[in-house]
Amino acid sequence: MNSYLTLIAKKLSGEIEPEEDKNLQSWIDASTENKNLFHKLKDIWQNGKLEPRISGQEQTFAKIADQLGLASHENVSHNNQPASFRRYWFSAAAVLLLCLGTALFFFWQATTDLPEAETLVENNSVERITKSNSRGQKSIIHLPDGSEVRLNAESYLEYTKDFKTSREIKLVGEAFFDVARDTTHPFTVTTGDIKVKVLGTSFNVRAFPYDEEMSVAVASGVVEVEKKENRKQRRLSQLHPLEMVVVNHKRGDFEVSSFDPDKILAWKEGVLVFQKESFEEIIHKLERWYGVDFIIKRSMPVTDGFTGRYNNPSLKVVLEGMSYSSDFTYTIEGDTVIIQ
Repeated sequence: MNSYLTLIAKKLSGEIEPEEDKNLQSWIDASTENKNLFHKLKDIWQNGKLEPRISGQEQTFAKIADQLGLASHENVSHNNQPASFRRYWFSAAAVLLLCLGTALFFFWQATTDLPEAETLVENNSVERITKSNSRGQKSIIHLPDGSEVRLNAESYLEYTKDFKTSREIKLVGEAFFDVARDTTHPFTVTTGDIKVKVLGTSFNVRAFPYDEEMSVAVASGVVEVEKKENRKQRRLSQLHPLEMVVVNHKRGDFEVSSFDPDKILAWKEGVLVFQKESFEEIIHKLERWYGVDFIIKRSMPVTDGFTGRYNNPSLKVVLEGMSYSSDFTYTIEGDTVIIQ
């Protein structure tokens, strides 16, 4: 797999050789999963939505290259190299960081035909249960303590089998939690370096691995949000009903504000909501909601943003509404949508 991640990095950075390009194309054509992953990474790259932000990036780039065989083992100063060389290093490393954070997740999701996948894993004598949804699918999960979770598409969570005594969940993606009250066993949700702590309440957590921001929005009760810094937890905020905190990973800051429940929470009831959203934002949401990939063959500016509200709509209904206001045509071919 690493060899094809390397080829994707070189392809997107414009440094791929003809023979390498031929090999990569053969791999892309080999399966739908390969094609979908390539287009997903290409879309993220072209839109520039996420940039790697790491300490000691020169050393990290060199380490990645050394492990994947992208360059010689000699120590070089990147600052003394031509601009095209430095651009390649940055491009390749950026894509590889995205791959390592998301590619395995999407490949794993694609291996199951079930709306909700469940596995039981033993780790250091502790049995852990994971539940996951692929793109285009949502599920309702009933936890052993009586709590209910609505898990969004392209998301998974993990908890221990003895959940009643250790109510700790790890989440990637988005989920709405309706927590059964138990004052002796706090309920925590961890996603990356963010931890959410409650006793009994309902709240939404959105933390997709390739998004620049993550958020916690409270529907009822009180929620504490903490961030891990220097191996210690620091409380960011205590949230009350209709309050949310948005953490920006790129800038390293956060903001607390009120929110519109119809925009943030409607997804769990099957309602698709757009509020002055850009075409890029809409495409990402539709890909996740319907499990499709978009190929854009024309410029698609939505200058004022698109607004709409759909109750359990078909993809065709949404595209018809958008095509009238944005003046484009579309074709649906299986799980691919072509915009012209």
